[in-house]
Amino acid sequence: MIIWKRYCGLVAALVIAMLGGCGGKSPRGQVPDDAEPVSARREGIIHFIAPSRGTVYVFDCEDGKVIYTASLAPRDELVLHPKKRVVALNRNVIPLRQVAPDHAHQLFFQQFRGHR
Repeated sequence: MIIWKRYCGLVAALVIAMLGGCGGKSPRGQVPDDAEPVSARREGIIHFIAPSRGTVYVFDCEDGKVIYTASLAPRDELVLHPKKRVVALNRNVIPLRQVAPDHAHQLFFQQFRGHR
């Protein structure tokens, strides 16, 4: 089962990378191994709704670093708007000076696996 999940995660990462995700920089060492790639764009807005409790990581594909992390509850909404240099979490706008508007960005989501 674990091997199958890793295989699916690898396939998802490759598909996202081919569709405009990270070209050369790897999030390895900055994003947990069990975090799944969920969305990527070269330019424009990235939108994500958490399917469960967990942590989202915003990765700058060209600088090769995580520029934002947040703990999310089920159905929390995160919107990254690179050109405005902001991230909105449930419509609360947070300025992010470190967002490069012309870079590709990728979101990763690590589902919470602990006890309540």
